[in-house]
Amino acid sequence: MPIQAEEHPERLDLQDRDRGLIVSEHLGRYMWAAQFAAGRRVLDAGCGTGYGMQILKEGGAARVLGVDISEAAVARALELNADDHVDARHGDLRALPFADDEFDTIVCFEAIEHIDKQGQAISELRRVLRPGGILAISSPNRDVYPPGNPHHTHEFIPQELEETLTREFGHVLLCRQSPWLVAAILSDAQSSSTASTGKLLLNVVKQDALEPGSEMFTVALASDAALPNPESLLVMGEPFEVGWWEQQLKTTSSEGDATRDTLLRERTERDAERKVRGQALLAVETDLAKAQSEIVQSAIARAEVEQWAVEEIGKHRNLLLKSEHASHDVENHLRRAEGTIADITGSLSWRLTAPIRAIKQLLRRR
Repeated sequence: MPIQAEEHPERLDLQDRDRGLIVSEHLGRYMWAAQFAAGRRVLDAGCGTGYGMQILKEGGAARVLGVDISEAAVARALELNADDHVDARHGDLRALPFADDEFDTIVCFEAIEHIDKQGQAISELRRVLRPGGILAISSPNRDVYPPGNPHHTHEFIPQELEETLTREFGHVLLCRQSPWLVAAILSDAQSSSTASTGKLLLNVVKQDALEPGSEMFTVALASDAALPNPESLLVMGEPFEVGWWEQQLKTTSSEGDATRDTLLRERTERDAERKVRGQALLAVETDLAKAQSEIVQSAIARAEVEQWAVEEIGKHRNLLLKSEHASHDVENHLRRAEGTIADITGSLSWRLTAPIRAIKQLLRRR
């Protein structure tokens, strides 16, 4: 059973051949780069599931090595390329597991936009490329490619890619990859299902122009030596008729409806969940406000009790002070009275009148 690479919406596996133009775009880049593979030691940087390594080997490469950040993709690439001259290993474009000057040709297609530190990755590609070797690298054109791809960290516009490569290489050549409408006239030998696929010698007539900068993908060559003039390539994918377009439209419309229904259902579920959470939050806030009000009321009541206690203590203190003052006054009066009595009883007149007081007492008894 074939090894399944972990799912990634942008990783192409030839087990999935129903992606039309996308397949032609991916295979076409490797078919175009194969002109720089014959007799050379080639690195496929970001090899994915290995379909490109197979094309490069068929293009005459002496040895093809692939490297990818996904171990499952590397395992699939090794399964697809059971060849002594083809190998793949796990690795990071920003720290390639190879020696300096190890490769004659390096291809890096639709990988650079998926990582950060892209300048570091290009420096690493330069490090493992021998002097005079060729780097073929591609990126979606940010000005044309549909925006918002969550799997891309940075897409280059053509001029930006050229400037970035020029920092490492003395020679840079930009090529353009875009989809075209093609009407082909082929013989039975060329078009039948029994005919072999591969290069066809065709006269290609181009009716319209594609201005530089309006391409969907920029494919660049870079080297520290003068670059050859590359051959152009036209990849003819699956044929189609008006009925094919109609079916594709129906399929796309059906998928769009299903996606819309799913999104509407998810939005309804999120709205319901948001409502429940809002109600729960409101209940919590109400309880919190009630608790805060009770705390405030309790604090006010406590403050009133404390104020009353302070006032009562003050009253009792004042009464106590008054009582103490009154007691002190009585004691003073008693002391003064006792002094007066002592003065009277100790006086000469008191002693002289003693017989008279005695006679009065006797008379009271009678």
